[in-house]
Amino acid sequence: MALLQRKYDFKRPNKTERLKDSRRRHLRGTYGLTEEQFKQLGDRCQICGSTKGRPRSNGTNDSLVVDHCHDTGRVMGLLCHQCNTGIGHFYHDTQLIANALQYVLKTHKRKEIA
Repeated sequence: MALLQRKYDFKRPNKTERLKDSRRRHLRGTYGLTEEQFKQLGDRCQICGSTKGRPRSNGTNDSLVVDHCHDTGRVMGLLCHQCNTGIGHFYHDTQLIANALQYVLKTHKRKEIA
């Protein structure tokens, strides 16, 4: 039994390495990106400028997500969870987004900048 356990531990990298490997496989397999290409996308949401993703219940944050075209697979940039979800609710339709912007500008007070 000890021999089997030792062999299993030898093949299994630590949790941090497993997470890094999983992320690398996900970036390459889903978006065709290397880790270096992902880093070149920046470290902020392209819409709101946030450097953090959605808050989790354990007090940490999700990482930023890769925004991409579902039809072509083309990578657009990085977004926080909220902005990515917001665009998704408008189906990436620029006319719907423009209509929403006009509605907000017409009906809601703009934030005053001090």
